[in-house]
Amino acid sequence: MKRIIQLIIISLTLSFALANAPQKLPDFSLKSIDDKTIRSTSFTGKYVIINFWATWCPPCRKEMPDFIEFQKAHKDDVVILAISLDRKKNVVKPYADKTGMNFPVLYGSPEVADLFGGIASIPQTFIYDSSGKLVKHFTGMIGESDLKAVVK
Repeated sequence: MKRIIQLIIISLTLSFALANAPQKLPDFSLKSIDDKTIRSTSFTGKYVIINFWATWCPPCRKEMPDFIEFQKAHKDDVVILAISLDRKKNVVKPYADKTGMNFPVLYGSPEVADLFGGIASIPQTFIYDSSGKLVKHFTGMIGESDLKAVVK
C-alpha cells in the first residue's frame, strides 16, 4: 500500500512538472562559474539544452559525461546550459573543471527555477529547438542516446 501511494505521488508530481514546463525558452540571465553573465536567449539558431543539476546529486554526476560528449559532437548547433542548484557555490567550479565540462556552467537561482515551473527534483533537462520551442522535458537521469533521439 505504501508503495502504491509513493507511485501515485511521483506520478502526480511528474504530471504537474510536465504541465508547467515552459513551451518557449524563458529569457533569463545567470552568472557563470567564469564570472560571465550568460543570457538564455543569446543562442538563437541553436538547440538549447537546459540541465538543472548539483554536484551532490549522483544521477547528475553520472549523466554529465554524456552531456560533455554530446556537446563535443554538436558544438555548432547545440548549446548546453548546466544550471547548478548547489547551495555552496564554491564547490561548482572545481567540479566542473575536474570533469571537463565544455559548456556554460551557471549558478542557479530560485527565480530561474520558477521560470521552469519550479524544480522539485534533479536532474531535470529541457530541450528547446533552434526557434526556442520546447521539444522535450526529462525528469531524471538521461544519456547521450536520449539527447540524440531529440536533437536532429
